[in-house]
Amino acid sequence: MERREFLKIGAAGLAVAGAGLAASPARAATHTLELGIVDTQVELIDGTLVTMLAFTKSRIGQPSVPGPVFRVKEGDAVTITIHNTRQEEHRFEIPGIDGAMSDAIPPGGSKTVSFTAPIAGTYMYQDGLMGPLYRVLGLHGVLVVEPLDGRTAAGSQTPFSLDRIGNPQAVQSVSAIFDALGTTERFPGSKWVPCASGEPYSIQERIWVLNQVDPRFNALVVPGQPIRKDAALTADPSETWTPRYFTINNRSGFDLAEGDDVIISNYIGEPTLIRVVNAGLAYHSNHIHGNHLMEMAETSLRPGSGFGKPMLRANIFERDVWSMQPGQRKDMLLPVEIPPDIPLAQRAALLSGTGQEKLPMRYVMHCHCEMSNTAGGGNYPQGMVTHWDLMGGVGGRRTASL
Repeated sequence: MERREFLKIGAAGLAVAGAGLAASPARAATHTLELGIVDTQVELIDGTLVTMLAFTKSRIGQPSVPGPVFRVKEGDAVTITIHNTRQEEHRFEIPGIDGAMSDAIPPGGSKTVSFTAPIAGTYMYQDGLMGPLYRVLGLHGVLVVEPLDGRTAAGSQTPFSLDRIGNPQAVQSVSAIFDALGTTERFPGSKWVPCASGEPYSIQERIWVLNQVDPRFNALVVPGQPIRKDAALTADPSETWTPRYFTINNRSGFDLAEGDDVIISNYIGEPTLIRVVNAGLAYHSNHIHGNHLMEMAETSLRPGSGFGKPMLRANIFERDVWSMQPGQRKDMLLPVEIPPDIPLAQRAALLSGTGQEKLPMRYVMHCHCEMSNTAGGGNYPQGMVTHWDLMGGVGGRRTASL
């Protein structure tokens, strides 16, 4: 965030941030989870059928790519048993969480990992065997670790453990943003409300998992048989990977024009956290219209003990374009504020719900990388493109539900 913008919205937030944070309440729960590793048929946007590897939420359940979303709280005891129904070895791991890696899981076998949920953040679970190969073929999903108490000193809820960050500047920056929501001229409306535990997403929290599909690699996956060998293709997938479909939550192109898991349809004053995870091998440069996003946290990709761990930003930048490296995770805040293309004379009317704007107002989100926007012939027919909807002014959801 630029200094002048930080001072504009954060003077009050900075004052309370320096006053200290309430200690997190002591609690711990136990989660016993199961995942199955299977193969599944997926129809892509142009009707092409490919076979993907997938996780199921139990030993035998409905396959999904990405895998099911799990939510736990810091300090919880987590045990995950993974059942391999395929005819080749697999493995399970969560980068950034100590102890969350299994040994190789033989065909028809099972392995269990147990760990204590670490500091709050967005984590990706995956199959790390064969480098990134099995991950990009579908074996990936998201684990959300929620804070025991993510409140600022002023009582605003955040998705982060401000009492465990150890970086005063990051605490001040985050506190300034979340305290400003619903209390300032720029951010009228309400505070951010976290997703209910046990739910994959909510009105004010979404999970976008980015990936790509190269059908040549999917052709190696044969239902009920070991994965085919092709050393020329799989020896170094980062060099031979030529994706033709660019997906969010395993959909691309026009298929991303609907779906509550991806599309945000909110009123002014309903700030929304987007947990963005790049499970693929391609670099993305995501561009959003209508609002700037606040880049709150990202994953450390530096080799070493910090690899895969979330890092809260000390300097929060406003982005209309944000980069996503392979394996990267970022927490982005869409403030859902009045778009800058609304004339000043019409803003008050929009806030009160009496304006002449044609609602909902639809704003595109698309990847600026050329291989995504030209896949399948240009104009994103197989690319990464979706939108978010501005439904109306402050309090509009409450009025619409009456």
